[in-house]
Amino acid sequence: MKKQVFRATVFLLLLCFLVRYLSQVTVRKDSYYKLHSFFERKDDFDVLFFGISHTQAGISPMVLWQQYGITSFNFAESRCEIPFSYWLLKNALEYSSPSLVVMDIRRADRQEIIALDGYSTVFDEFPLSLVKIEAALDLLPTWDQRLELILPLFRFHGRWKELNRFDFYHEPSRERIDMGGSAYNNAHLSVAVPADFELLPVSEKHSPEKASEEYLRRIIELCQEKNIDVLLVELPYPADAESQKYANGITDLAAEYGIDYLNMHQIPGIVDFTVDMNDADSHLNDSGAYKLTCFIGQYLRNRYQIPSHRYDNQYKWWHQRYTWYLSHRNRRISQQNSLENFLMLSSHGSIGSLIYIPAQAAEKMDERMRRILMNLSEDTTAIDLSGIKGEDLLLITGWQKQVLYCGKPDHVPSDLSDEIWESLKLFPGQGSIRIRISSEQSKQTQTFELTPKQEDEICCLTKIWHYGQVYPSVFCFSHGAFSRFSGHDL
Repeated sequence: MKKQVFRATVFLLLLCFLVRYLSQVTVRKDSYYKLHSFFERKDDFDVLFFGISHTQAGISPMVLWQQYGITSFNFAESRCEIPFSYWLLKNALEYSSPSLVVMDIRRADRQEIIALDGYSTVFDEFPLSLVKIEAALDLLPTWDQRLELILPLFRFHGRWKELNRFDFYHEPSRERIDMGGSAYNNAHLSVAVPADFELLPVSEKHSPEKASEEYLRRIIELCQEKNIDVLLVELPYPADAESQKYANGITDLAAEYGIDYLNMHQIPGIVDFTVDMNDADSHLNDSGAYKLTCFIGQYLRNRYQIPSHRYDNQYKWWHQRYTWYLSHRNRRISQQNSLENFLMLSSHGSIGSLIYIPAQAAEKMDERMRRILMNLSEDTTAIDLSGIKGEDLLLITGWQKQVLYCGKPDHVPSDLSDEIWESLKLFPGQGSIRIRISSEQSKQTQTFELTPKQEDEICCLTKIWHYGQVYPSVFCFSHGAFSRFSGHDL
């Protein structure tokens, strides 16, 4: 009898091991690449974000870290609506104990649960548990779907012909570098012309619909039961009238529970739709995400006293992660073929820009391109382009988007210093400018020359602050499109 029990136990253990291994191999790796860093650092997080693609693309945990020392993870994912966010939160709280949960209330208009494609990205990597089984039973209407959520092997068992080396070996470069957040890839990146937006008064409102309200209440009550603060948010975008009414209606629900709610339609100036939208009426691009994240970070610091871990030795990993994040940003900048996207990605507090604009290019610049150029500064009024006529322009920005110089190249000071540029010497010439960059930390001196080869060619030198390292490069654009590259490869 003992031998039979022993053999049965061994068989079951081997079977469990085989099922787990087959699941790891056959399952698509999207969930691993999103959630790996959550499980790796599960004890670090003070803030967790939940929501749909608006939050996925709009909140950058790495910017929160760099600006405020806040440790956070972004669970938001495309189509992961409020009911799915509730169960995702419940799974996450099995591993992490945040002090604050931030919930995006977008799609408060759902009468019933709608299981849209995409939820597997945030659930597959969670191990089998009672909570995961409960989620499947509650969220999904058929047993086929439920089994696929509980054991992803059922969904992906037919992938044998698609398998490649990345199914057996996890490639670090594919990981969500921004702690679950995800900016648009180059193929879908843009500076979109925004849809028309007319702000409604807060008195015009709809109460959340049945399913949305039920699961919002469950999220709030779960957090309050565990002494976790809850912040509800509606992120900024050119919302239509119906979406604004649902956003306005959340005010009453938040007041009922005594929790905070940021309806950012009603808070002007967080982003600029002219330069910060990736599509016309929905998602923010990198520039908008940077501004929104900085706004959220300041609010969290002031309202909830979320601590900074920037100088805590136990959080050195986060500095390394931010270095990796910046390397990724550097590569993205170097891969841009349009001036619009290049300037938009360069409008980041850790990036300095030196831009030489010939007179003819300045005269042809339309109002939209002027706004994109002005977006390089935290204070857009510091970049005055209104009087540009028949003259070359030199623009230099530095740490935290501060304008170091804006004017004629031959009037620029010979010496400038800044946390990004360190020591910057400029030598204007006829139709060109030579730049010498000296770094005390790297003990290097590099010299670049910006000389437009065409009358309308705009030359850009970028320099990225990188924990003691800098990576300057020169990019040239003609008629708004990439024309040539010179300098050091990012």
